[in-house]
Amino acid sequence: MEGLQEFDLNPSLDLLRNYADNKDIQNVLESFQEERYSDAVGSIELAKKTLNHGEMMKELLFLELVSYLQMGMRENARRCIQELYPLIAEDDYEKLLFLGELTIQIDLKLARRIVSETANKFEGKDDVSDLIMKKTFLLLAEAEEKLEKLPRAIKYYQRAISCMNEDQAEDLKMLPILYFKLGMLSANLDRNEEAIGYLEKGLELAGDQEEASIHMLAALGAIYGKIEKGKEAAVYLTNALILLADSVLKDTLIHAEVLTELGYISFDLGKINEALPFYEQAIAIYHKDKDHGITNRKLGMIYMQYAYCLEHKEKPNKAQAGMHYENGLRYLEQAGDQELYENAMLDVIAFFNANHNKKKARYYENKILKLANKNGVSPSSR
Repeated sequence: MEGLQEFDLNPSLDLLRNYADNKDIQNVLESFQEERYSDAVGSIELAKKTLNHGEMMKELLFLELVSYLQMGMRENARRCIQELYPLIAEDDYEKLLFLGELTIQIDLKLARRIVSETANKFEGKDDVSDLIMKKTFLLLAEAEEKLEKLPRAIKYYQRAISCMNEDQAEDLKMLPILYFKLGMLSANLDRNEEAIGYLEKGLELAGDQEEASIHMLAALGAIYGKIEKGKEAAVYLTNALILLADSVLKDTLIHAEVLTELGYISFDLGKINEALPFYEQAIAIYHKDKDHGITNRKLGMIYMQYAYCLEHKEKPNKAQAGMHYENGLRYLEQAGDQELYENAMLDVIAFFNANHNKKKARYYENKILKLANKNGVSPSSR
């Protein structure tokens, strides 16, 4: 049942096995085993008519809910949630949190309500385990993050961390991830000093978790680059690059991003020749992985800076520079930012005029005129 690995359905399925002599229950169990969710729903509806006592009804509704989620039938799933929620005992925190976890798949606000109400039920009680509290705050953090309520997400990630113990292996493995989350959310709010503190703590706890360390180093490098501390950024990014050399993350998006950041930093520091190989390698990875997720704007700007470096390096390569300026324009044209695209074309026109390629210069001049006419704007007024 590979599709259900995300959710632990064993408690529900175990209860059903106690009624294995019931034909409808047999069909439900077989349908789940074979991932035939439409058939499972049909059998669950029949079973609900004969086995409609509280506990069984609750477990059947859980399985029906999961079936609808697997089939992408959101409205049916939402109906199941509304029917199921009142049936769960107030102190059955595991079930309530499981329902919240399932609900996150289709309705973030409803999930937040369910989990928040669960948190209110155990607030101030001494008999609630750290595991329950940790799950609660992680679910709330996830919901708030997806709802783009970043300060609230940060608060709940902090509360989840307060329920963890660095001496426990499972927690120690999760803590770097949560500190990474805190670091990135803080950076998105421009709380850069806080972000650096969280990421440094995550890096310290990562130990021999190489992939976590790479992401932490890359994030620290990007933040230091953003606040114009290029030398500090270069140290973190170079360390990330060293780890990437023998990592499963080699030639993936994070590798390309580290190379790109090193290219930017070298470029900003005026180290044109040093920037070139970083851009070259990053571009090669982006084209190797067609699902890299990089925007046309970002890739276009990488090409433009790469071309500038080729134009201004110690031994300029004007032919290569011209080719990559045009590559950059192709991506920027698709980015949807006309002002950026037109400004880039003006730079490329200046390049071709300076290098006596009037044909190329006229080609882009005509493109600017066509765009201006299309939008009813005079180029001179821009």
